[in-house]
Amino acid sequence: GASLTNWDKVCELAPQAAALKMYLCDTFTTLRLDDNTVWLKHLQNWPAEYPLCIHAEQAAHTCSLPAILFLVSVAKRPVHICHVSKQVELELVITAKKAGLPVTCEVAPHHLFLTRDSPVLNSAVRPSLGAEEDRQFLWDNLQFIDIFATDHAPHTVEEKTSEK
Repeated sequence: GASLTNWDKVCELAPQAAALKMYLCDTFTTLRLDDNTVWLKHLQNWPAEYPLCIHAEQAAHTCSLPAILFLVSVAKRPVHICHVSKQVELELVITAKKAGLPVTCEVAPHHLFLTRDSPVLNSAVRPSLGAEEDRQFLWDNLQFIDIFATDHAPHTVEEKTSEK
């Protein structure tokens, strides 16, 4: 994955990689990129013919999705937004697509079928489950969703129950 220090070297791995993933918000790993100047360096240095996958959200505690979409417009390169889970996130992606930005996105089945009020065991996921309104908005706008991805990323119980 992209890190704060590998923006100038990781591009050499592009021919052997499926994609480069940039974590711009909380996840269960330590790969979060807090510096948007580094985001731009990765956007500019990762070869445009290889996928660049972005884990970004729009929530009260973070606004990484609008920020990265702005940088996509500056860098003029395609990106894929991973794990869209909330109405406001899909609205931002729809706006970007309608403006002609080269953006694709995905939604995971658990965001289509579950909400934060669903009675499920060990439901800690990143991004978190949304409200019923979020879930319904995803269904109502399937035409803007490019991929359905299961996002299988096994984590320990300790990771899922941690404060992070």
